[in-house]
Amino acid sequence: MQPPTPPAFVPMHAEQAYLFRHALLREVAYGLWLPSDRSRLHTLAIDVIEQAFAADLGRVAGELAEHCHRAMQDFDPAQDAQALEDLRRRELKHLRVARQLAYNRLQDDLALLYALRLLASPLIDRHEALEVELLVAEQHQLKGRFSDALACCKRVRADPDCPPVARVKTWVAEGRIAAFSGRRADAEQLMETAASEAKAFSLPDLQAQATSWLAGFYEDSGRAHLCEAMHRRAAEIAQSPGMRLAALGNLANHLRSTGRLDEAVAVLEEVLAGFERLGDVRAVGVACNNLGRTYFMLGRLAESEAAYLRSLEVMQPAGRNLSFAFSQGNVAEVWQARGQPQRARKALSLAIQVCDEYAYTMHGAAFRSRLAALLLLMGDADEAAEVIEDARNQFAVAGTEQYATGYCDIVRVRLAAEYACKARPPGPPAPAWLPVIRQLNQGISRALAAQKAGDLELKRSLEASQAVLGELEAAAAAGRPAVLWRGYLPSELSVALRKALLEQGRGQAQTARLLAAHPALEAAMKAGF
Repeated sequence: MQPPTPPAFVPMHAEQAYLFRHALLREVAYGLWLPSDRSRLHTLAIDVIEQAFAADLGRVAGELAEHCHRAMQDFDPAQDAQALEDLRRRELKHLRVARQLAYNRLQDDLALLYALRLLASPLIDRHEALEVELLVAEQHQLKGRFSDALACCKRVRADPDCPPVARVKTWVAEGRIAAFSGRRADAEQLMETAASEAKAFSLPDLQAQATSWLAGFYEDSGRAHLCEAMHRRAAEIAQSPGMRLAALGNLANHLRSTGRLDEAVAVLEEVLAGFERLGDVRAVGVACNNLGRTYFMLGRLAESEAAYLRSLEVMQPAGRNLSFAFSQGNVAEVWQARGQPQRARKALSLAIQVCDEYAYTMHGAAFRSRLAALLLLMGDADEAAEVIEDARNQFAVAGTEQYATGYCDIVRVRLAAEYACKARPPGPPAPAWLPVIRQLNQGISRALAAQKAGDLELKRSLEASQAVLGELEAAAAAGRPAVLWRGYLPSELSVALRKALLEQGRGQAQTARLLAAHPALEAAMKAGF
């Protein structure tokens, strides 16, 4: 069979040629062909491309899969059943390659499309279909479509031919979704099931993965003293290099939370180098994010910013997902410390938007807490109060109220301090606010005491809260204004940030009057310039 004979050549003017090249007009022209002609042309394209790129079919696997798909859409099986079977076979081959490449390149939407087409293929065998169904679940989870992901897991587990490895993967996937949804008790139970079954069926990588997740859950539920040994055990159990590195990355995060920052950096740098050798771009992005956080806590701002920006760069093809939100929300702290509060605000707003879009409620609440703190620093106390209440409500909605103290209460302390210092001209702190701050301070102290092995960020929040309270009490006792900038001791703020805040306040009469009447605060804000 030959493709239809093209019409006689008629020269087109430049404007006509441009219009014809427009995508919509091309679609109209394409639609004018008979379905059988379109199918033949797509089949011809497959033959030509396979011959031209015979040495590197992976480079054009997605294009070949698309031609196969379109050729079959318009194919009349009554004409040639064997030709249709050949198209199905070729599509299956190219879809397998295209899906894997799209996943490796972080093209998650394409990876999902190809996975769904694989599942629709009548030639795919049952075991492969179960594996692809789990990959579809992962893609749904990455986009926050948790109900779709859970539906995939249940279909896999319900299959009578479901092998142990696929069943264990469903427990791990459901455990992760429960964790992201804030259902930590459910997540823990699911991961314990996964770890037990993985051990029973000698699946070391899955056992290591579940064990490492369990260690994180134990840390959140006051059993942090068990975590380091569990993370190290997970790294020992893991059989593949990638799973071992992932377990070590989780260990590094635990080391950071317990204050061993230099150890955490050393492990994370090893993890990052390992994933770079493996060419695992997705894992490189996650490692850079964790490394950026640890550098920040060490005060190594330039290295922290570089790590976050690299994470954003390598994860860019995946679009707006949880890793993207983490990088945006975390780098905002670096930009704030480097005197770029507006840039930080924009990044936090974007991180919150992504979390809301994909139902990462708990993470959105954490970023709202950071945004509230920044808004307060910039002089928007009333808006900060609204945002921090939103954050507390979101932690409650996600079933993760235990995090509200760590993320929200230090901001509430600073807000209360700002309201206590509202008198104009500046005078001693309003005494009615001091009991409120003492109560919040005690709540943070109790939360830290419940963390058995400690939590460095919570510890720093408690120290900051105590310092703010101490300054307010000293000012009240001496009958003087507190030396606080919107709930912060000036010494807590970097020189660059203090410069930016004073620059912003130059045009604000209220700030100008405050500094004129409070020379001690002005001197403290300008210290180190």
